[in-house]
Amino acid sequence: MDKPVLVATVAPLIGHLTQSIQLAKLILEKNNQLSISLLVIKVPIDPQGTNKIQTFIDGCNVERLHFHHLPQPENTDSWTSHRGLFVNQLLEFQKLHVREYVSKIKGLCGFLLDVMTTTMIDVADEFQVPSYIFCTSGAGFIGLMLYVQSLQDDHNQDTIELFKTSKELIAPCFLQPIPVSVLPIIITDKLQWSIRMHKWAQQYRRAKGIIVNTFAALEDYALKSFLKGSAYGKSGV
Repeated sequence: MDKPVLVATVAPLIGHLTQSIQLAKLILEKNNQLSISLLVIKVPIDPQGTNKIQTFIDGCNVERLHFHHLPQPENTDSWTSHRGLFVNQLLEFQKLHVREYVSKIKGLCGFLLDVMTTTMIDVADEFQVPSYIFCTSGAGFIGLMLYVQSLQDDHNQDTIELFKTSKELIAPCFLQPIPVSVLPIIITDKLQWSIRMHKWAQQYRRAKGIIVNTFAALEDYALKSFLKGSAYGKSGV
């Protein structure tokens, strides 16, 4: 019988990579039969970030954790110059290569996805294996994303206009109302929300589970809010 292999796709950012590797170490410590294949994605327009990622990987030696470098696109002249949207295009480009790589794995048991690589849920579904999301930010962030997505999809609320006309946001994951002025731009900017973040938040609900980089003593209120699934819309969490 083939030993189980978990495929991990990580956002091409050093902060996401380091946390994902720490999570991989914990998972491997808990299961000595499992191996993890981490797919490395490099951003052609960010050579400095790519060098940081490569340097970190070169110094990482973890038993049963393997790195597979996905190919870079040959020509991105027609791609957007906006870094965040560029990464979106890059991830869509990589789906074919991920599919080809995964098709050769014997014992594939699931996908561990970054909050930014949720498009790979499509690949996991094709191979009929579960996918799990790893949120490198805290429970408050993932709760905010799901709540704003619910406002738009379940309550037909134009959230961009809401943030323009409101001073505070009352969200189930926060104990106190939050000034709209301190909300992350990825939530309040129309371009970033409509093209990137809204779709990501929708895809979080497709995963079999969400792993959050937090602990109860730090975010007790936010974590307990997830027990009240109705607070996050019809589809729950």
